[in-house]
Amino acid sequence: MSNGAPSPKMGKEDRRVFVNLEGTPGLGCSICGGPAYKPGVFVKNIKPGSIAEEIGLKLGDQFLDVNGINLIHADYGEAISALKGSKQLTITVRPQEGEELFKDVTMPKKSIHLDNEPQDPEERRAEREELERLRQIAIDREKKRQKKETEERIHQSALAKLKQRQEELQRLREAEEKKKQEEEQQSKLQKRKSEEDDEEISRQLEQELLNLSLTQQKIDDEKKQESRKRKESRTQAQRRESERMEKQTQQELDRLSEHDKKRRKELELQQKLEEQKRAQQEKEERMRIHRLQQEAKESEREIQREQQWLSQEAEKDLRKPNLIPSPPKTYMSPSAAQGVRRTPSRIGQDKLSPEKFDPASLFTKPQIAGREIRMIKIKKEKDTDLGVTVEGGIDSVLGGKVIITEVWEGGLAHKHGGLYKGDQIMNCNGRTMLDIKLARAQEILREEMKATGDSVTLVIAVAPPKAYEDEVKKLTHTLATGDIQEEPISEHPTWILKDDIQVTII
Repeated sequence: MSNGAPSPKMGKEDRRVFVNLEGTPGLGCSICGGPAYKPGVFVKNIKPGSIAEEIGLKLGDQFLDVNGINLIHADYGEAISALKGSKQLTITVRPQEGEELFKDVTMPKKSIHLDNEPQDPEERRAEREELERLRQIAIDREKKRQKKETEERIHQSALAKLKQRQEELQRLREAEEKKKQEEEQQSKLQKRKSEEDDEEISRQLEQELLNLSLTQQKIDDEKKQESRKRKESRTQAQRRESERMEKQTQQELDRLSEHDKKRRKELELQQKLEEQKRAQQEKEERMRIHRLQQEAKESEREIQREQQWLSQEAEKDLRKPNLIPSPPKTYMSPSAAQGVRRTPSRIGQDKLSPEKFDPASLFTKPQIAGREIRMIKIKKEKDTDLGVTVEGGIDSVLGGKVIITEVWEGGLAHKHGGLYKGDQIMNCNGRTMLDIKLARAQEILREEMKATGDSVTLVIAVAPPKAYEDEVKKLTHTLATGDIQEEPISEHPTWILKDDIQVTII
């Protein structure tokens, strides 16, 4: 007889014994099952003078198989049947494999006797109760072990992700610092080269002025000589020659003076252009540094949100009665519990319990800001868009909100009737719409509309159009007192920042 499991391999210390129980009361020992972490059948007690004592069985010996039946993973009923079902037994024994088990207070106080004497019903009932108690103790131990492993795994995963994010942020900062140093060095080299060029131009100008002075002095000397000659000789020929020379000299002086003026204007224009270029470069550098700082802050906020989310999910898993970790949940309305597509980017949508879900629990009080949080499900239609226009985003004056500015007639949102101008979209099919750029928010809406599934689920913060327009006007007025000037609210509001930089929300 075999239970289908192969017989275990014998170790060096294992031994095989042959027992004939014909005409005997039984093997003369008590056995019990091991706990869940060490399954098997073990010798609990041996009667003095019994066959078990004669064949050398001792406390804690493990029965590996009996007559070819594997007892390591067999249930307790199969083990008892195998030991009591035949008078000829071939037993493979592993000496004292479970000796330490009998030092544990959780081992049974009563054992199963392998004698052929009939057992009292009370003893059998007590035996079953003891076995059930052992089984429950083993289950509790296994649950505790699984719970500890789950907590450790969640903790290690959170630490690994946090460390990875911190390393990425450090690499980004180092790259930014290195690039900044290179640009500063390049700027210094350009400035030094410009100064050297200015010095060279100044030297050339001084040389030209010196040459002009020498020429002027030479001409003056010639004039004096010619004057002396004119005084010495009053002939008409000499006078004509003198006039010709004077005229030629005057022309030369005029030409040199005009060239000098032109050269000065060119130098002044070149210096002005260089100053404008340096000012433009400094302005671009300030804008680039500001943009890099904003990106670094965005990365830090993303790490903080992910760390907070991991901590919340770990606390939820620890409070659950079951020990098998479930993936984080994405919340949706009861009507959206069916038909939502499942992809790796979704967070446990198939584990959602919509009857107990409150969409406001997804967000903090500052994010809700006293508004009503709703979850709506919009059914998709072929060749029909959602039909809404949104604005805002983390890089806008709306502070990271994605706001509906228009609901177009004929679109899915207009047919549904649950979306209005001024509502804030906070979640789309389990994907957050908070503190992201406007382009990313538009991309998420397009992806979810094109995704498989017959509907899209949105979590919105309700805000009437009047309240939305008042909020935009108030924000614009507040910013106007600082670095932003207010312009009238129009279909596409525009704010003029410092350095003539315009920001338009579309």
